[in-house]
Amino acid sequence: KPVQASLTVYDGKVYLLDRDDQTGDALRCLDLATGKELWNFAYAAPGSVMFPGSRSIPTADGNYVYTCGPYGDLYCIDTNTHKPVWNKNVWKDFGGGDIPRWAITQNPLVYGELLILASQAPQAGVVAYNKLTGQVVWKTPSLGGVGYVSPALAKVSGQDHLVMVTASEGRRGGGSGAKVVGIEPRTGKILWEYTNWQCPIPVPSAVDASDGRILITGGYEAGAAMIQVEKKADG
Repeated sequence: KPVQASLTVYDGKVYLLDRDDQTGDALRCLDLATGKELWNFAYAAPGSVMFPGSRSIPTADGNYVYTCGPYGDLYCIDTNTHKPVWNKNVWKDFGGGDIPRWAITQNPLVYGELLILASQAPQAGVVAYNKLTGQVVWKTPSLGGVGYVSPALAKVSGQDHLVMVTASEGRRGGGSGAKVVGIEPRTGKILWEYTNWQCPIPVPSAVDASDGRILITGGYEAGAAMIQVEKKADG
């Protein structure tokens, strides 16, 4: 049975990314009140991995909807014209080879004028694009193993930190190399790292638990961890 990602409700419309492995992905727009399909935009991205279907949730912002397909196809779609404004590939553009085992799983995050998501390709860990043009504004180096986590925001000492979780190398309940990384969202500067939590297949994003606390969870016997992040006097 195909795996269908969740959906976004915005301004009386429902947006979801559908998929046919034989042809590719399709962004569908439905009327919230009736369920009637108003329009869709499809593009070629054939291929299959274990557990078929789409993975990511579209992000709506103003007159635009952003989606990232399981093969890394990132699109900005104009909701008035139903056509793409720009598109990139978050995996291939940064040196990605074979697609990850369960494909790319990224929910785009709008932050001011930026659109942020994790490439996790060899040449980029997290990437920020200009949300209107698709130009790369900043990118981090590779941050570790490839997982299925989207970057999330958390408040630390009154400032926004972008938090990314990467995968460990090793079997269930062990391994090494995983990181929880705090990033300055406007510049991509690495602010802090935490390495005392390992999960070979991380999926849930980090959760802002308030007061500088960040909750991370994972299956495969990884358990959970609560991280306290504090800003030192020297910054």
